[in-house]
Amino acid sequence: MATAKQVAKPIIPAKPEVNIVLTLTEEEAIFLMAVMVSVGGAPKISPRKHSDAIETALGTTGIYLHHPKVREVLGLLGTPSSIYFNNY
Repeated sequence: MATAKQVAKPIIPAKPEVNIVLTLTEEEAIFLMAVMVSVGGAPKISPRKHSDAIETALGTTGIYLHHPKVREVLGLLGTPSSIYFNNY
């Protein structure tokens, strides 16, 4: 004969999301954008997704990849360079 019983699992409350507000000068934002566009890896399953989100946020302020000052900072690298992340 079949039997069944109900098993209650404890509910683990979700951790609240913490947001960080970072205030940057334009020069600092340009530098950060230059670093973010140098990040490589899979855009959905590696830490690169965070750099893409930061790039998007900076873009809404007028700091974007083809901004002349961002291109100038990237030119200071001397050779093409990247920061590459493996997948999670």
